[in-house]
Amino acid sequence: MVRVKDTTPLASDGSIDVEQWLHQLSAKGYLENLELIRTACTLSQLAEQEHATETGQSCLQQGLAMADLLADLEVDQETLAAAIIFENVHYADLSIDDVYEQLGPNIAKLVKGIEKMSAMHSFRSLNKYPQNKQKIDNIRKMLLAMVDDVRVVLIKLAERLCILRTASHLSEAIRKQLATEAMEIYAPLANRLGIGAIKWEMEDLAFRFLHPDEYKEIAKGLKTKRLERDNYVNYIVAELNERIKETGAHHFAVYGRSKHIH
Repeated sequence: MVRVKDTTPLASDGSIDVEQWLHQLSAKGYLENLELIRTACTLSQLAEQEHATETGQSCLQQGLAMADLLADLEVDQETLAAAIIFENVHYADLSIDDVYEQLGPNIAKLVKGIEKMSAMHSFRSLNKYPQNKQKIDNIRKMLLAMVDDVRVVLIKLAERLCILRTASHLSEAIRKQLATEAMEIYAPLANRLGIGAIKWEMEDLAFRFLHPDEYKEIAKGLKTKRLERDNYVNYIVAELNERIKETGAHHFAVYGRSKHIH
């Protein structure tokens, strides 16, 4: 079962503790050029005012959640900075020119690319997704063709996953729309880019919203937590590979992973 924990650190007054978050980020290996990311955080704080994302989170809160997810993929600092500031351009009054002036041309170009993908997403949301698999695949190809930097797609995938993670309180109709978009468009894009972690979680969350009864039944049958199952699979894989090595066979290896709910 998917369990999402909000790891955004808070100060004593309830505001987001950016310095503590940066400290957590440095522990993930981002030890250099934190000033760029700090500037993105400061700009987000100054720009967001009372604006919120579609799930009700502040622009900074969702931006940091996206950056956390992307940091686990070991992306560069420019990608993290663009992820942090994007929601302020999308939901608040920050302009691409503001991003260019404060964070530079590379990040401005990334944010502009995400906006292009978002415009296509909004257009598609006005219509029901076609059942024709070829048409759906054409939409995915169109989204990929719109950008010339794969980092744009990574940030968009992070945004859609973060929205799914916090969509439980939204109306059933909106949850199902988000889940359908994830299943038909974004999870396959993640798969095409080889990002299994995003694909699997996206599918599990979407499955929970589209088929809640079936999801609960399957989750109930999984008596162990995902981490425990991962550890067990890793143990068995290591044992089997050791046995293979003992036989003198050097060109064979066993791989495995625990199954996700969907």
